[in-house]
Amino acid sequence: MIRVIRAEFVRTKNTTVAYFPLLGFVLAGMGILTGYSDAGRGAWQALYVTGMAAPLMALLSGLPEKREKTCREGGTGTRPVSPRLIRGGRLIVLLIILAAMLACDFGTLLMPVAWVCAWIGAAGLVALFGVISRWIGLIPALLVAVVWQVTGTLTAEHPLWILLPPTWAVRIMLPVLGVHSNAVPLDPGDPLATESPTTAAVLCLVSAVLAATAYVLIAAPRTRPDRSTAPITSHTGTWTAEPAADLRKGRASAGAALNHALLRTVLTPLTLGALALIAVAGSWTADLAVHLILPLGCGVAAVVTWTALQPAWRITVHRTRRVIPGVIVWLDVLVAAMGLGTDAVLALRGTPLPEVLRVSGLLIVVGTVMVTAALALCVRTGPGAVIVATVFLTVLSVTLGGSVLADTALWLPAMPAWPLTATGGRLPVALIMGTALLIVSTGLAHRELRRAAAR
Repeated sequence: MIRVIRAEFVRTKNTTVAYFPLLGFVLAGMGILTGYSDAGRGAWQALYVTGMAAPLMALLSGLPEKREKTCREGGTGTRPVSPRLIRGGRLIVLLIILAAMLACDFGTLLMPVAWVCAWIGAAGLVALFGVISRWIGLIPALLVAVVWQVTGTLTAEHPLWILLPPTWAVRIMLPVLGVHSNAVPLDPGDPLATESPTTAAVLCLVSAVLAATAYVLIAAPRTRPDRSTAPITSHTGTWTAEPAADLRKGRASAGAALNHALLRTVLTPLTLGALALIAVAGSWTADLAVHLILPLGCGVAAVVTWTALQPAWRITVHRTRRVIPGVIVWLDVLVAAMGLGTDAVLALRGTPLPEVLRVSGLLIVVGTVMVTAALALCVRTGPGAVIVATVFLTVLSVTLGGSVLADTALWLPAMPAWPLTATGGRLPVALIMGTALLIVSTGLAHRELRRAAAR
């Protein structure tokens, strides 16, 4: 088993998973710099528990599954080693990395009890989302994790929380951190302040054992071999010479090629679903579009786009270099469509025209900046870093842009929330900074796409 764990550490080296502990330092540093570590004994850590834990665990366990699927398990299927032993070693390594990340977060703030409780609550999620990623893929597993996190946070203080597994990892941390599920500090006489985390800890440990067992025993689905009995035919006649294809026609159809490749991906149903969600959101239309769909959508769009184009990228660019700016324009048009869709819904609901133009304009500017920056990061480092940044920006948008902090200077770092917070004298600042960032991010995306074709 020691050799298996050592081999798994070698596989993990220099991957995004190996840098997960740095996230702990980021969270601890933000708590120290903003002075929130004294309010409710760590409000930034509460934001991790109530807003980021499940998506990050899905990413932590999903990236190795994606890696193993890409490299076909590294040839271990033909070696004299048990696949279950390999999966067990992989889970142990992931739990060690999880402990290191939480130590960098809670340990830096001298909160050892919170560190242990956070690890107990997250261990089962790592195994659970590992199995889900193994069967349905990283992006769908991440979406499931977002729903899991939202459900757990909203119902963490429900009287029947003990019957709802998504609440357990959140509930165990509330009395330890001294906060409600919305990260507001508990009152001294609140019953939750004196509640013992033992019950939630036992539930988390039981679920962790069950999830770990499933992680080890359940293998990845295998594609069935083709059992077709159709006879194989061969050509016995003569071939007729045909004129060579016009390469200029191929160069002119770069846009059609991108549409053919990308419209068949998961982007199409996700975009239609997001527009439908915005249409039925009622008074929450702007908040939903800005705080959730904008940051998550830009990250997912960049990852899905590059995943679809990467296998044939070199030959595609060799055929026509127009595809490089074409990819950037395609994503920008997608963001613009989402912005115009939000604009139409707001207008139909009677929002004043100046407000509609301000929100939709900033939504398009901020969205194009984020999607081009995400594309550049994805091409250079892979989808892992993009998804981490996406989750972080989503929580940052809700935290700084969706609270009283939006009235302070902290509105500026919360760029995804600019469509809602950049009002009055802030509007010119947001437009100037957004335009400058768009120029920079577009240039970076173009450079990384060009370099990827040359590698």
